[in-house]
This record gives sequence, structure tokens and C-alpha cells, in this order.
Amino acid sequence: MGLLSWRIICLFWLSQGLAISVLFSLALRALTEGCPADLPVENHLFALSEQMRAYSTQRYVLYFLFPVYSACALLAVLQGGAARRLRDVAEKCPASGFGQILFYYASLVLFLLVLKFPLVFYGGYFLDHSFGLSHQSLGGWLLDLLKWKLIDIAVIAPVIILLFALVKRYPRAWGRLFFLCAVPIVYGAVLLTPLVVDPLFNRFSPVPDGHLLRQIKHLEEKAGISGASVYIVDSSCRKKTLNAYVTGIGPTAQVVLYDNLVRRLPEDEVLAIVSHEIAHYVLQHVYLGIALSLAGLLILEEILQKLAPAILSRLPRGWGIVSLCDKAIIPAILLGWTLLSFLAAPVINGCSRCIEQEADAYGLKLTGDRLATARSLTHLAQTNLSDPDPPAWIEFWMFSHPSLRKRIEFVLDKSRDYR
Repeated sequence: MGLLSWRIICLFWLSQGLAISVLFSLALRALTEGCPADLPVENHLFALSEQMRAYSTQRYVLYFLFPVYSACALLAVLQGGAARRLRDVAEKCPASGFGQILFYYASLVLFLLVLKFPLVFYGGYFLDHSFGLSHQSLGGWLLDLLKWKLIDIAVIAPVIILLFALVKRYPRAWGRLFFLCAVPIVYGAVLLTPLVVDPLFNRFSPVPDGHLLRQIKHLEEKAGISGASVYIVDSSCRKKTLNAYVTGIGPTAQVVLYDNLVRRLPEDEVLAIVSHEIAHYVLQHVYLGIALSLAGLLILEEILQKLAPAILSRLPRGWGIVSLCDKAIIPAILLGWTLLSFLAAPVINGCSRCIEQEADAYGLKLTGDRLATARSLTHLAQTNLSDPDPPAWIEFWMFSHPSLRKRIEFVLDKSRDYR
């Protein structure tokens, strides 16, 4: 892409090196300072360790650095002329218009990865290894990164092709038509993720016969969902962290437990975590998340349908974008999505925290064991090096769950009747 692109790459790598140096200094300061925060759990003190503070501080900084660097990288692609030059190269390909868009987007994804690679490597590989949270090989991590990029291309490129086709054929109604197409796409993606995407990275197996399985089935019966799928994933092949989650919808809906979680926590704590995930299953929180996402998309498409011509006319001429169907507009679309996602994070995470608190209450209703629930939360935080009591603005902006302190206080509050 020319000498200018190499200058851009060198500038980005240098600035990311400086950012990583700042992260090192923040971690070093956290490791040398005292950590007085304590949380009462069953007459014990759960202290915020120096490692937890150091790790969390770097995660906070990375959370805000990634969208900044992503936006700057996309601006560099647009302002430096790489977007329009890549379009010219794509249009010289013998492939069809759809093939040209696929080539354009795949090339853009690769170029952006090169621009941001130092920060991607630090946040995705080095940081977890330096704190003992991961033991995955560099080759394995690079292979996973490649898989995610290929999934990105396989999913997003056809969506862009669809969007361009609708804009070209229905210039006055493409927004609503795109929303109508997005509804089955989103549902299909959530439905197929456990079947198609997840097995590319891990192996899943049913919970083996035994006392734990019988207790899980008992919780399912209490929740009225007998026969729900609960699987154990081999997360230990990559990381030492503990987690559990709900994925899929309809016939693919399932609760997934990390094998580390099942091996390392007492059974009553595992059941407390399972009950929280069963709550998501019973309360249809995955469907709620889809509905909220689609509602946001509906509002967005209505705004863009009206404002798109005005926005197009105000884009810098140097970007070389001549129409809404111009391939060179793809980086501009990604730039707008990056900024919008970052600014919408407090609203999205605020809704998520409400959902998680509802799941905590329902899960406690199933087990009735306040102390086991509180202990499970402390063990999750201690193992994953999570900050139990983050600054209020950090929790507001980036936490999808209430802080550990709030969750423990919530489940230990005997004035609340969870029965």
C-alpha cells in the first residue's frame, strides 16, 4: 500500500510501545502500594491483593486504549488514502462485485491487525501469561487469533454485501429492509454459535454421572427446566481462570462450566454458580439480550436512513468516498461503529448489571445458600484477579456485572427474602 502505509505502521507500533511502557509502570506502582480493601465473607477477610490491583489496572487502561487505537487506525486508513487505493485494487480483481467486497474487507481486517498487533499481543497474550492466568503456547494463541479473524470475515463480509445490495436497489428503504434481514441473522448467529463456532476452540462434554450431576438435575427440577443441557468445557488447555456462561437459544441453549471451576471449587460453590446460570436460562435473558440489541439496531437504522446522505456529503474529500455503495466507505462504517459501541457501553453494561442481579436473586432462590454463593464469588475474583471494588466510574462504564462488593452485600443481605 505504499510508503505512507509503512510510515503509519511504524508510528502505530511506536505509540503502542509507549502505551505498553505506561502499563508496565502502572503495574509496578500497584505492586508496590498497599491494598487496604477488605470484604467480609463468613467471618474472613477477602483482601484486594497487589496482583489483583496491578492486573485490573492494566485491564482498565486496555479497555479504553483499544477503541482509541481502533479509531485511530481506521482514521489512518481513511486519511492516508489506503481505503481508496484498496478499493481500486479490489475493483481490478476479476471476481464479481460480491467477491470484490469480500477481498476488500479481508484485506482491511489484515491491515488493521498489523497496525494494532503490539497492543493485541500484549492484551491478548502477554498480560495473562505474566500474571499466571494462561499457559497457552504462542503458536496456539496465534492460531486462535487467526480463527477469530476468519470468523469475523466470514460473518461480517456477507452482512456488508447485503447492506450494499439493499442500498443500491432500495435507496429510500434500505434501513428498514436491513433491519428485517438482521433479525433472522442475529437469531441464527446465536443459535449456531454453540454448534459451529465454540467447537473450533474447545471440546465440550456433558457433566459426568455422579453426585454433582444429580444436584444439578435437582436444581433444574426446582427451576422447572428438567433436561436442560449442562456441559463442561476444557478451558484448562488454555487458561487457569474460572467461569461459567449460558449460550445458544432454543434447541442449542446450554449452560457451560469451565473444567477448572468444577475441579477447584467445592461442590456447594459450583452449584451456586450453576444456579446463577440456570437463572439466565429460565428468565430467558439471552432472548432479552437479543431483543435489546435489535431495538438498538432499529433506532440506529432509522437515524442513519435519514442522515446518511448528509453524512456522506460532509465526509472529507481526501477519503475518496463517492457513494454509500463505495467500498472505500467500509472503514468509515467501522469507525462509526467503534465510536458508537464505546459511547453506548455504559447503557449496555447498565442493562447487563440489572440482568445479572436478577440472576443472582433467582439463583439464590434455588440454592438458599447465601454463604456458598458469596464464597464462590470471592474465589472467582481471587483466581481471575478481578477488582472486587472498582471505582464507581469504571463500574459504570465497563462492568457487565455489579462489582464483587455489591454482589456479596446483595446475597448476604438477610433483609431480602429470596424464597
